[in-house]
Amino acid sequence: MPQARVNLDGRGFLLILLEGVPNDRPHVLYLTLLAAFRDLAAVFGLGLSAAATFFSAVAVALGCAGSLLFARGLGLERAQALGVALLAATSPAAIFHGTQVEVHALTLGMVGLGAAVTVNSPWRHFHLALLLSALALVAAFLAHETTALLGIGWVALVALAASQHHATDLGFRGALLRVAPALFGGGLLAILLVPSVRALAARSVGLGADDSTGYLDVVLQYGGHVGYGESLYEGFLLPLGLLLVFAAIGLLRCKIREGLTLALLVLPSMAFLTWWRVPERGGYVLAVLPFLALLAWRGLPQLGRGGRGPALVVVLLLQATFGIAQVRRHDSVLDPNLRVEAVQAALGDEGVLLSPMLFGRPIGVDLPRVEEVWIGAWIRSAKAAGIPPEDFGPWAAEEIARGMRARPGTPVAFEANIDMAVHRATAQAAMPYLRALHRAIDERFVMQAEQRAEWRIALLTPR
Repeated sequence: MPQARVNLDGRGFLLILLEGVPNDRPHVLYLTLLAAFRDLAAVFGLGLSAAATFFSAVAVALGCAGSLLFARGLGLERAQALGVALLAATSPAAIFHGTQVEVHALTLGMVGLGAAVTVNSPWRHFHLALLLSALALVAAFLAHETTALLGIGWVALVALAASQHHATDLGFRGALLRVAPALFGGGLLAILLVPSVRALAARSVGLGADDSTGYLDVVLQYGGHVGYGESLYEGFLLPLGLLLVFAAIGLLRCKIREGLTLALLVLPSMAFLTWWRVPERGGYVLAVLPFLALLAWRGLPQLGRGGRGPALVVVLLLQATFGIAQVRRHDSVLDPNLRVEAVQAALGDEGVLLSPMLFGRPIGVDLPRVEEVWIGAWIRSAKAAGIPPEDFGPWAAEEIARGMRARPGTPVAFEANIDMAVHRATAQAAMPYLRALHRAIDERFVMQAEQRAEWRIALLTPR
């Protein structure tokens, strides 16, 4: 059930791998692993987009396997731990991001495996186990920076794991003095590793290390994302749904120490993301999914001899049904395959496509001889220079005409469905520029449009 549609960040990663554009993404581990996976998948005949989607599925599967081993490490029996893993796997958030080109699936993979490593480490050899746990958290941080919010909960998890294995009972003071400094050191190590991993990622896609945008600059850009999302409904209720209800019940049923540990792993992230509000259809909450799933399992009602089994089956069916429906709904519009048809009808197999689209699969994935020029870069430069929309339109039309004169015989098409190009509130400022450009192109060129569903691709001919 891979999704044909590609969201904003997915498009960026595909462009980096497809065209070698400078890496402006802070998720250093994702690009490195995806590039390696792409090369491996090519041996089996998978193209870039299919390989990237399959990579997400593998990452989610690893995260769910980690959830199982995490639950086992905390003392659950095999069937019970399998229930925890299935609760994570069938959550709408996991289904959506396991079928989409996105970074968040890897976050789930690294956190799930990291939690499993932590609770199953040889805690009778305390310093070795602590090192493994710290490295696991480093790997999660390299997958996504928001996993730093797990820090205080990870300290509690280490203390819980050590006591579970009867190695040592650290208590609050011991956790603060012995565990927290080690994990803090691991955090510093992760930050120090970032430039090396980014350089490796750059080389893996054919870029020089200096071509990558500064990591700190990119991370700081996240400060401007506060309130970027449309609602908490999209960010939490849709992707997590039943897990939230049963996790709240499970928290009340847990033993005090386990409940406190799981609460410290879940609540700081949930509180921050509630304030930050960049939902990504539950992508950011995947980092707490293994812990939320365990709490939800604890919260399932026990029905006679069947125990939690009947309730588990009902919840799994409801979650999976809703998750699949959500994917199908998301994938039912803006079909990129129809976009390819429209572009091919207008340009043939080669040419230049002038596109304002912020999202979607890059056209070069399907039509490698079609060059896609993103108009958003022009608009960004015009806004930075203080050029108003009424001046931008004629200037951009002249640039298009100049480019056509420089490359005679190369067909040029304009993606004229401008209203679809702006899909987030913070991008609405681009609309006056796009409309001005559309008017200027209409005055300067004859537009011969090819329409496929929502996609309208117009071949340009100078008047």
